[in-house]
Amino acid sequence: MQLCPSYFGDFDPSEKVTKVCNTDGQWFRHPDSDRTWSNYTLCTAYTQNKLKLALSLYYMAIVGHTLSVIGCKVLATLMIYILASIYFWMLCEGIYLHTLIIVAVFVGEQHLGWYYLLGWGFPLVPTVTYAIARSLYFDDK
Repeated sequence: MQLCPSYFGDFDPSEKVTKVCNTDGQWFRHPDSDRTWSNYTLCTAYTQNKLKLALSLYYMAIVGHTLSVIGCKVLATLMIYILASIYFWMLCEGIYLHTLIIVAVFVGEQHLGWYYLLGWGFPLVPTVTYAIARSLYFDDK
């Protein structure tokens, strides 16, 4: 064991480098490269912490130190709208398939505008209702 080299800026010079000597007196060889191998992983532990800190500081500089409550509420409401739209589009698919199989004999042309209205427009009703009720009665500023 010896100290990590100090001439690498990313290495922590207080950590140790290890090299294993086998029972036959030969240095350990890495199985992939078949070359003698020294373990420098402890030297870079400090570097990984510095990288995590740098990324966290960069994120805080871009996003800001304060929490955007309005943005969080908008994203939560958008998520509810998207989930409602998913279920209403499944309903639209079922109605469309039913129309193709059963009613298509009696109806000449399909009007897809009603499906768009049902799939994208109708989920706005419970979403807007939720947003209004949340802002009036459960506003946790």
